[in-house]
Amino acid sequence: MNARLNTYEEKMKKTLNNLDGELGAIRAGRANPKVLDKIVVDYWGSPTPIQQVANVSVPEARMILISPWDMSTVKDISKAIAILVVSCPCGYMLVSSAPIIAALASATKRGILIKNPSFIEKLTDVNYFVFDKTGTITSGKPQVTDIYPIADIEEKELLSYAYSLEVKSEHPLAHAIVEKAKEVNPQIIIIDSIQTMTTLAIDSTAGSISQIRECTSVLSSYAKQNSIPIIIVGHITKDGSIAGPKVLEHIVDVVLQFEGDRNYGYRILRSIKNRFGSTNELGIFEMQSYGLREVSNPSEILLSNSDQYLSGTAIAATMEGSRPMFIETQALVANSYYASAQKSSTGFDLRRLSMLLAVLEKKVGVKISNKDVFLNIAGGLKVSDPAIDLAVIASLISSNADISISSKHCFAAEVGLSGELRPVVKIEQRIAEANKLGFERIYISKYNLKSLDLKKLSTEVVALGKIEEIIKGEKCIF
Repeated sequence: MNARLNTYEEKMKKTLNNLDGELGAIRAGRANPKVLDKIVVDYWGSPTPIQQVANVSVPEARMILISPWDMSTVKDISKAIAILVVSCPCGYMLVSSAPIIAALASATKRGILIKNPSFIEKLTDVNYFVFDKTGTITSGKPQVTDIYPIADIEEKELLSYAYSLEVKSEHPLAHAIVEKAKEVNPQIIIIDSIQTMTTLAIDSTAGSISQIRECTSVLSSYAKQNSIPIIIVGHITKDGSIAGPKVLEHIVDVVLQFEGDRNYGYRILRSIKNRFGSTNELGIFEMQSYGLREVSNPSEILLSNSDQYLSGTAIAATMEGSRPMFIETQALVANSYYASAQKSSTGFDLRRLSMLLAVLEKKVGVKISNKDVFLNIAGGLKVSDPAIDLAVIASLISSNADISISSKHCFAAEVGLSGELRPVVKIEQRIAEANKLGFERIYISKYNLKSLDLKKLSTEVVALGKIEEIIKGEKCIF
């Protein structure tokens, strides 16, 4: 009998020693990570202790922080902790912190901020809430209720500017402005400039290629979903192309380039891309004291309208998109006092000028290779229409011979390398515009005479085949 009692007594002692060790691992008033020593989770089909799948630490006296290395184990760890809280009396310290942390998280999601977790326990004894004034309790979502413009500006316009600035911000006040702007349904949104916009979806600085591409895509999607036009202002390089990725031009629907010379009062709005219409359209504006003014008839302001016949001047009938424009070309040919003659061009391709000079000397016999040649397009414009070639040739011959060309004559023809006058597109519009502006004669290529009805026009149309015919022949210019 005594032997059996001794056996049970030894077992009881082992049990008590084990219990003392378990209780000694948990200090009263402080969380101990050893509480989790015997908790295992299912990791890749194998029961694994928490310490092997996560980093366990005690940042505060009443908190155990578990940082899983694999986010797929979060659910299993949460279930294991729940079982520990419910079933293990030794986890009393964990029991006291887990519900508090859960309550703090739930309150935060609802916009309630609690500075001290101990206040949650005291709420059980609270029966009434007393506030000092109305408006103290908020939903955590600011709203725009009234708009008071300080300057002389309408509310909708001010709201559109504010929306453009805050559309990509994550601040609660910015969200309130954006929501108010959506209610008003702005007519237009201006982003100035795209290089300053950022999105949290891309981890890079403002102005980077990835930020520009992502922000433009978001704005483009918003414009199409809400049927609101968005104007995105972007910087350009020294070459005149859009700064940033080339894909930026593919995202937007229309690309407009605003250009001009500081020495001139005119500004040009050129269409580079247009998904809904023709490209290469041109708009001319004049800078006034109150801003830009549209020039309805650019030909009238680009022509000198001088009654005096001056040498070296010829008028070209050009086309910019679907709009005919008459531009004055000015040439100066003078004797050179340097070893090599100067060749200068403003508003016209210098390489094409060199080609026209070579054709002029080869086919017409005008020796100007040893002379200084200066060419200028009046108004500070840059012209790429090949129909200006004949006007350039005429102005060069006029300046070299010091013979004036009538201001009532204009030219529209491309010059080939063999000296032939090639046809140009939209010759009907050019002739109609010349007739509208009161030109008496227009020189074109004879290959443009097909399918032309000239009976209703008062302007005389002179068809030439080669550039030699402008100085000799029945209908020569000089």
